[in-house]
Amino acid sequence: MTSRESDLCCFHLSRVLTGVRRTPKLPIAAAWFVAVLGVAAALSTFGVQPVLAQTAERAGEIVEQKVYEELGASADGAAEFVPAEPPRPSMDKDLVRAIWPDYQFDQQRPVGVEAPAEVKVVRTSFEHLRVDAAGRLPAAPPVITSFQGTIDNFTFIPPDTNGAVGPNHVAELLNNGWQVFNRTGGVVLPLISLQQFWSSLGSPYADRPFDPKLLYDQYTDRWIATADSNSWSVNSYALVGISANSDPTGAWSMAAYRADATGTYWADFPGFGVDASNIYITNNMYRVSDGAWGSPMTWVVNKANLADFAAIPDVIGSSTLRPCHSFDPTVGGWNYILSQGWSIGPTRRFLSVQRVAGVGAAAMITDLGFIEVDTYEFSHAWAPQLNCSVEIDTNDPRLLNAVLRNEKVWTTHSVGVSGKAEVSWYEFDPTLAGFSAPYAWPIQQGRVRHPYTYYFFPSIAVNKDECIALGFAGSDASIYPSGYYTIHDPTVHGPGITDAVGLLKAGEGPYWKDYGSGRNRWGDYSSTEIDPVDDATFWTVQEYSLGAVTPCVNGDGRWATWWGKFECDGTEPQCPPTVPPAQPAGEDGYEKIRYISMEPGNPERLTALRVTMNTIPPPYSGFSGTKCWVGEPATYCENAGVVSPPCPPATPTTDFVGASLGGTPHCMDWSTVGVLHVSDDDIVPNAVYDVQAIDCDCDFGNEADYSAPLRITTSIWGDAVRNCAVYPCGAPDGLVGIPTDVTAVLDKFKNLGPPLPFQPAIIKSRADLDMNIPNRRIDISDVTFCLDAFRGVTYPPLPPAQWPGPDGCP
Repeated sequence: MTSRESDLCCFHLSRVLTGVRRTPKLPIAAAWFVAVLGVAAALSTFGVQPVLAQTAERAGEIVEQKVYEELGASADGAAEFVPAEPPRPSMDKDLVRAIWPDYQFDQQRPVGVEAPAEVKVVRTSFEHLRVDAAGRLPAAPPVITSFQGTIDNFTFIPPDTNGAVGPNHVAELLNNGWQVFNRTGGVVLPLISLQQFWSSLGSPYADRPFDPKLLYDQYTDRWIATADSNSWSVNSYALVGISANSDPTGAWSMAAYRADATGTYWADFPGFGVDASNIYITNNMYRVSDGAWGSPMTWVVNKANLADFAAIPDVIGSSTLRPCHSFDPTVGGWNYILSQGWSIGPTRRFLSVQRVAGVGAAAMITDLGFIEVDTYEFSHAWAPQLNCSVEIDTNDPRLLNAVLRNEKVWTTHSVGVSGKAEVSWYEFDPTLAGFSAPYAWPIQQGRVRHPYTYYFFPSIAVNKDECIALGFAGSDASIYPSGYYTIHDPTVHGPGITDAVGLLKAGEGPYWKDYGSGRNRWGDYSSTEIDPVDDATFWTVQEYSLGAVTPCVNGDGRWATWWGKFECDGTEPQCPPTVPPAQPAGEDGYEKIRYISMEPGNPERLTALRVTMNTIPPPYSGFSGTKCWVGEPATYCENAGVVSPPCPPATPTTDFVGASLGGTPHCMDWSTVGVLHVSDDDIVPNAVYDVQAIDCDCDFGNEADYSAPLRITTSIWGDAVRNCAVYPCGAPDGLVGIPTDVTAVLDKFKNLGPPLPFQPAIIKSRADLDMNIPNRRIDISDVTFCLDAFRGVTYPPLPPAQWPGPDGCP
């Protein structure tokens, strides 16, 4: 422990961080062995000043080729450490200087830390790699414009999905290479490797580049790129490139900045931003010898002279810094750098805000303090996927990108809520950040969530009208990993509300490829960008699963990227929905025992349907007030005791759409469903049920956001309506009639007439009438059922313990 750290411990300052080492990027001919050292410390709180603890996230490593081995990792791959804690400006300055004499309160340039000074600057060109229009890719059905991006060539996981948009081109810079398209998807520059892109820098500067990022600089109409090189090496560099003009296939100037002048630390997982004067690169620094956490580093590079730069180590204990892409035309360097993971107690969460001022080597960083945000978990589970038990790695809640516009900041990340990943985003005034309570809160903050879909690796963009776009990945047990997007239109949506999530590109198969790492890597980020032509339209590039030769076999999974262009044309969520949730279904020949029938409606909106047991007769009356969600519907048919969705086209006697009740909302556009038959033990005879709809953009916990109820009453046991097209009959009347109900029951007992409705999970013959003991044959229980119905007995003669009841709700 250094003398400063010892003094600070005595001074009762604390911030406990968790640093996590990176998985090495491995060439196929080499094996790397990594040990993670753990140190834990517990420090007391200073006075009454709140103590904010910072948790460093899991690093954003890639696994290159197919060689991987690690030794000495802890159970969660993490190491704990306590960094040197700088004082806060709100503390007594004389007392602070007594224990930290060289601390500078206003301009926090670190003292006594050797900044890397080595830089190499070159120029290069990609003119020889052009192709003509004959190499264009076919355009897919548009969002406005939508097309295939770069495709996995089995060299890297994850791709680190990233791209940008210029006036005439769309480009991607990924771990597996550099590719340029025109704005309709035509290939202008075919895929070359990331090493080729940076190759003009030569060795060792551009050996083994990784974690690339790309943006379009609206100030100079040029493309700017960054990456790191040489992980786990004393020759670690941060790379920067800037194009000569708006053509990304032309000449570039490139520079390599030594990560650490002493070779002790290597740089990883860059943040990237730009303003009118500077390029900003941030990196997490890890010790070469053992992977221990160092601290983040910020490079502030003069756009006009890549050799003019400042390399500034972080001094406040941050992890994974994120500089802003600024749209405020302040000349002279004026930007903000953010980090997350700060907390007070188990639930209070904060974003840290630092300000950068000055150009190139003259840049200085000032710590402004904190913005408090809604609580979230510092970890979340990996996401399930369809047809494969191997889950998708969703990483952690580090901030992924940030935007500065109109003196406000927007940023996003994925967070854990009850273990499940969802997208969180914030808009705040950075000048309100502070060091003491009451802490300022965002202007607005929102969550993009789904009852069971995991959303992760988001990116955010903001246009001239402050409309917000988010692009992200998603997956769950019913879908393959896919790309999504949504918007917040301030003229339509309330604070924190976004439009319904749009599907950019559906996954085409399960994905599993870990190259022996044990992590089914995805991400580690994505791009959502403003079109520089109009400063209004959005573009996003997202990763999706391309499928596999052999589904769910390790190594056969394949990723790809997809581009989409869309506008800010949000529709206001209907809270409550203005359309009816349902209509009572007409009499269609089905017996109305044990289910309710309705026509859901709700066209062109994602809604969920909820059933409330309003009035329930004895012995079920104790279940009154119970609320259940209508599950996913499916089409069934019944024909000679065989249930087979879909029904055979030539022989079915009846097709119908059925659903059961449960505890999870199911969101869909129900306008595709005609008559919905909800069948479950929760549906009992002679009872009243209320069906309500709620827009999936609304608050499921707010009763005011639900529609007015549709009230449906079920029949008593004996009221068994038969096919009115064959026999004369009337509507269900709650009475047992010989020409109607008894005839219908006897016809079913003889396997004649219309089929008996059934619970979708049960396969039963038509004569198997006993709803409690379905055994696919005619026996005494069926005869008893018929006789009881004929006599008007309300319930089957079973002991109370065997009575069916509402057991599908939580």
